[in-house]
Amino acid sequence: MKRTEESLEYRRTMILQPEQELRVLLVEDSTLDAELVQRELKRANFVFRALRVQTKEFYLQALFEFSPDVILADYTLPQFSGLEALHVLKELALDIPFILVTGSQSEEVAVDCMKEGASDYILKQSLIRLPSAILSAFEKKEAERNKRKAEQTLRESERRFHLLFDSAPLPIWVYDLDSLKFLEVNQAAVNRYGFSRSEFLRMTIAEIQEMGEFLPTQTQSSHYARHTRKDGTRIDVQVVTHIVEFLGRRSLLMISEDITERKKAEELLRASREQLRQLSAHLQSVREEERTRIAREIHDELGQSLTALKIDASLIEKKIYQLNSPELQSILEKIKQMNGLIDATLIFVRKLAVELRPGILDDLGLEAAIEWQANEFQNRTGIRCEYQGQTRKRSIPPDHATAVFRIFQETLTNITRHAEATRVWVSLEITHNQLVLEVQDNGKGIAEQDMSKPLSLGILGMKERALLLGGELLFSGSFGSGTKVTLTVPLQDEKR
Repeated sequence: MKRTEESLEYRRTMILQPEQELRVLLVEDSTLDAELVQRELKRANFVFRALRVQTKEFYLQALFEFSPDVILADYTLPQFSGLEALHVLKELALDIPFILVTGSQSEEVAVDCMKEGASDYILKQSLIRLPSAILSAFEKKEAERNKRKAEQTLRESERRFHLLFDSAPLPIWVYDLDSLKFLEVNQAAVNRYGFSRSEFLRMTIAEIQEMGEFLPTQTQSSHYARHTRKDGTRIDVQVVTHIVEFLGRRSLLMISEDITERKKAEELLRASREQLRQLSAHLQSVREEERTRIAREIHDELGQSLTALKIDASLIEKKIYQLNSPELQSILEKIKQMNGLIDATLIFVRKLAVELRPGILDDLGLEAAIEWQANEFQNRTGIRCEYQGQTRKRSIPPDHATAVFRIFQETLTNITRHAEATRVWVSLEITHNQLVLEVQDNGKGIAEQDMSKPLSLGILGMKERALLLGGELLFSGSFGSGTKVTLTVPLQDEKR
C-alpha cells in the first residue's frame, strides 16, 4: 500500500505543477458523495478547488465561468445524467477529462460511456482509485493533444511540401530506391516529359534514365545524365538527388534541369575555341615560315650584296690610295666613311636576321638556342643569367622547339621590362617524356591579379602557345619575392 501511495505521489508531481490548484467540477446531487470524493482527493495530496452542480443550466454556466480542469459526474441525477453531461462537453468541443463516478451500473453502461469519450469509469465504493484515474486522464489528454499537434504539424509540413513540390519550375520526382518505382511527381515533370501523372506513377526511373549512369551512394549528390521523354527525344540533364524517407520507404528525391541547349552552346564554344587555336597555330606556323624566309633572304641576298659592295669600295679605296694624289684625298675619306656605314649595315642585317629567326635553332637545336639566347640576354641587359640544360640530345619536333624558344624569349622580355631583377636562373630538361623549361628571377615578382589582366597579351600569347602543344604554363611566386615560370610540354615516346 505504501509503495502504491509513493507511486501515486511521483505521478502527481510529474503530471501536475507544484502547488497547482485543480478546478474540479462535480456533477453530483448527493452532498455526502461529493464530500467523499473530495476527502479522497485530499488524502492523495491534491491541491484543488471544487464546485458542485446538479442541473444542466448550472453545468453549462460552470463550464464557462469555473473553467474546470476535470469533471467528475454521477451517472444518474434527478434532472440530469452523466451521459448528457458528456454529450454537452462533446458538442462544445471542450477538451476536458471526464470521469464517471457512480454507485452501481452494468459493464455495458461503462463500455458505452467509454465509447462516448469518457476518460474513465469509477464506482463510488472504489474511490481509492479516483486520484490515479484523474492522473491517467490527464496523461491520456496530454498524449492526445501531443498526437493532434504532431498530426497537425505533419499535415502542415506535407502541405508546404506539396505546395513547393507542385509549384517548383524544375521537374521533381520521388522514387523508391528498392523497386525504382515513382512515388510522386510534380507538374513540371508532367509538362516537360509528356507523361501524365498516372503514367509516371506506373513507371520506374529506369524507363527514363539508364541506371548505369548513376547509382546513389551519398545522401546528397549531383550528376549528369540523359533522359528520354514520351516522344522518344533524348535530353541532357543535370540531376541533384537527396535520399529521403517518403511514405515509409527509403526513397530518392530527384530534381532535374534540362541542359541540352547549354551543352550545345558549350560544344559550339569549345569547337569555336578549337578552331581559333588551330587558326592561331596556323598563323604562328605561317609567321615563323615567313620570318625564316625573310631572315634567309636578308642574310643571303642583302648580306651578300652588302659584302660585294664592301669589297668594291675597298678596292676603289686601295686604287685611290696607290695613286697618292692630293686631289683624291677627299674622295678617299668619303670612301672610308662608306666602308664604315657598310660595316654597320652588315651588323644590323645579321642582327635583324637573327631576331627574325636565329639560325642556331635550326642548325644546332633548342638547347643550344636557349643557351645562346640566355648569353645574349646577359650581354644586352647586364642581368646575370645562369643556364643549365639536360635534354640528353633528345630529338625535339621543330614546332615544339620554335614554340618553347618563343615562350623563353617572351619570358626574358617580361623580366627586362617589369621584374627589376639582378639574376635569372634557366633550366631545360626532359623527364618522363616531358620537356620542362623553368625560368626563375629574383625580381619584385608578379601579383595574382596582374596575370589575368585583359591587357596582359604577352602572358596570354605564351599560354596559347603552350596549349597548342598540349602543354601547360604556370607562374608561381608572390609580389616582392621573384617569379618562377614553368613550361611543361609532352613529347611522344621515342620507342613508338
